[in-house]
Amino acid sequence: MFGLEGELEDPVRSGWQLVFVDQENDVLLLGDGPWPEFVNSVWCIKILSPQEVQQMGNNGLELLNSAPTQRLSNGICDDYTGREDSNLSTGLTTVGSLDY
Repeated sequence: MFGLEGELEDPVRSGWQLVFVDQENDVLLLGDGPWPEFVNSVWCIKILSPQEVQQMGNNGLELLNSAPTQRLSNGICDDYTGREDSNLSTGLTTVGSLDY
């Protein structure tokens, strides 16, 4: 769908990283906790580009928290507050967001 076939299987090699936002709006790495806890708390899953991962490493979670993700009334994970999928302060583009 995003042209990332096989790229997410080895984030160390490819640089792409899956993160998820929980119901408390915390951003966590996919696989950090037990499966039942993940299933009960996940709100949406985000695919971060290598540039976003590097920026997140440099600035902590400020990249993702600088423009908080908002839950819309229809339950969709609105990536970067509904603007085009871009973080204006860094010029980084988000590849996509998957709702669970």
